[in-house]
Amino acid sequence: MTPSMPITFRNRLARIFFFFPFQLVLIHIKRNHILLLFWILLFGFMSGNLASRYGVTYLFVAPEYLGEVGFWSYFIIGISLGSFIITFNIASYSANGSRFPFITTLNRPFLKYASNNSILPLLFISFYCYFIISFQIIDESQSAKSIITYLSALFSGTILTVAFSYIYFFSTNKNIFSLFGITQDDEKWREKTNPQNIQNPARKWWSFQAPLTYTREWRVETYLSSPYRIRLARGHEHYDRGMIIRVFNQNHMNATRFQVLILALLFILGLFRDNKFFQIPAGASILLIFNMLIIITSVLQTWLRGWSNLILVGLLILVNQLSTYPKFNYTNFVYGMNYSDKKADYSNDNMIKLRDDTVAYTRDFNKNLEVLNNWRLNNSMNSIMRKAKPKLVIINASGGGLRSALWTFHSILRADSLLKGELLNHTHLITGSSGGMLGAAYIRELYLRSLTDSTLNIYNPTYRANIGKDLLNAISFTIAINDLFIRFQNFNDGKYIYTKDRGYTFERHFNENTEGILDKRLKDYAEPEAKGIIPLMFFAPVITNDARRLLISSQDVSYLVKNTPLENVTNNALHESVEFRKLFNNQDADNVKFTSVLRMSATFPYIMPNPTLPSDPSISVMDAGLRDNFGMLTTLKYIYTFRNWISTNTSGVVIIEIRDRFKEYNFQKSNLETTLQSLLTPFGALYNNLTTVQTYNDDDLLMYASAWFDGTIDIIPFQLKNEEKDPISLSWHLTEKEKKQIYEAVNLPQNKESFWKLKILLE
Repeated sequence: MTPSMPITFRNRLARIFFFFPFQLVLIHIKRNHILLLFWILLFGFMSGNLASRYGVTYLFVAPEYLGEVGFWSYFIIGISLGSFIITFNIASYSANGSRFPFITTLNRPFLKYASNNSILPLLFISFYCYFIISFQIIDESQSAKSIITYLSALFSGTILTVAFSYIYFFSTNKNIFSLFGITQDDEKWREKTNPQNIQNPARKWWSFQAPLTYTREWRVETYLSSPYRIRLARGHEHYDRGMIIRVFNQNHMNATRFQVLILALLFILGLFRDNKFFQIPAGASILLIFNMLIIITSVLQTWLRGWSNLILVGLLILVNQLSTYPKFNYTNFVYGMNYSDKKADYSNDNMIKLRDDTVAYTRDFNKNLEVLNNWRLNNSMNSIMRKAKPKLVIINASGGGLRSALWTFHSILRADSLLKGELLNHTHLITGSSGGMLGAAYIRELYLRSLTDSTLNIYNPTYRANIGKDLLNAISFTIAINDLFIRFQNFNDGKYIYTKDRGYTFERHFNENTEGILDKRLKDYAEPEAKGIIPLMFFAPVITNDARRLLISSQDVSYLVKNTPLENVTNNALHESVEFRKLFNNQDADNVKFTSVLRMSATFPYIMPNPTLPSDPSISVMDAGLRDNFGMLTTLKYIYTFRNWISTNTSGVVIIEIRDRFKEYNFQKSNLETTLQSLLTPFGALYNNLTTVQTYNDDDLLMYASAWFDGTIDIIPFQLKNEEKDPISLSWHLTEKEKKQIYEAVNLPQNKESFWKLKILLE
């Protein structure tokens, strides 16, 4: 018996450094940058260092399913996380497995590989649990029992998915001994595995996996054979390389089939996305998106090897070019409009013609004088605060996602209740952008219905809860299983057919949240607005092609489009605005769904698709907040146009400005910037100060208004406390903590003073 050699310190050090899990981390750092990128993004989301302003962290630490944060929401997150971990391991195995040929000699090679590739997943899960516990204790004040329930659900979902996946690999993956029907003690193994006797199976058309070739091996001394046992790596040098490659090819084929199965399941889920039970938490949708991206890049890299990046770039260019053709272009439609017949003429000549149509201007101007007279008549007849000259109230609601929708609804409701139901009666016009207009439209419709339904109480807390309900989960799920790839479902709206996408999902889900009362057409509001029964609403989404504003109203508003100067100024003025109903008169503009109008005004980039309109050339629109976040430009144009009537028939104008943040803020002194920060600062500063720049402009416009308006204009701000140290996310999802912040904001000293001023002005 040969005595064993003593283990030197150098040997021990080598066994530690060349420990398989450590080597896998190193190879990811050196070669698998795309895989690492997904983990970095997840760590960034979880820690709040990435997209914290948009509340992405909350989508993971407080996931919501069927309107609740509970066992099932965390369980679904766990399933998605387990799927992501399996996909990560498959992609890693496909890219790196052949560099560690010793695993072909182990029982269940993929399982052993995945077990040793667990450092990143376990590190992420540990941090994830920490952030869940921290958030639930500090921000939600949850009990230990609730937190344990949440974590148990997360682990259950993750373990269940991982276990199910490994069952598949247990039954399909083979090592070198089982594949060739030999044992380690078989004396004839060399004959059975002679390269001349090894035949590769015939390639099939459905064989997604490209055959592996020789790759440079990485040294491994030890590996994790079980969670509690470390073993020395078995030598593989005496096995023919052809045998090893056969083992990897067989295992890789099974892994690729599993990836295809995941894609097929996601496709099937897409068929049922309208069912609320399939609208999984947004955090789970993000993990599904990462899953698909990893699968795609993994397959490309496995097939194409060194050419993969070049081919991937080429495919992106090809897809981009194909999107310029109608058959390959995914258009987001405005529902209710006619896209089949002749398109509207969106040329400079036609824009000038519409702007300078004096006949239409005079007609629309006179019609709106009737609206103003009707408003004054209804105001004096129905108001308990009767005045010979009432105050004309205009509400300007700022954008800001769901936080603005809830804040606008809540603050208007509080003001109306303090004024004994007189605010909405006094209000003549509502304008603004994005989420604020969703909240304002909802309360306006409730007010309209309450006029004929005595059982409807607009102060019912149910309505406030409705407007704060989640919209992001359904949108994110649609992005994950539909919009990134094939949009294969259509729906009928009257005589028109449209493609289902996340725009459709947004409108459908918003209608569900608000009990369907806004499922109306633009034309349905023409009569009650004209009679002065409810306030006018002006929407102004931005045309992405040329930055003009598209003015949308149930009334004819050509007077807002006209911007030719008076005789004492000579200027070739650009036509800054376009009237929606006149431009698209032949494309069924009046039939447009009101939820589509709301969506056009609230099209936040990337989250929502830019709606395309039936014009030639084609135009698309996006969030109104890019040009006029607070609606002040539209408001002052309206006051200017009817300044004579307003100064004669009212005692002044009260503009209620509902802001999703404080107008004044403390300038934060920044530390020394890195080189990268200094490069990004100009762009970041421009974006972060966009609404501030608009506020400066609005204040200047108000100053100039004092010269041309013979009356008083009082600005009453309702401001939401939304500071950097405790921000409310700019998202279509709100946590319970954020909702509580919004509800309590009406009690801020600044807002109490505004309510008091408003009451004095109207009484």
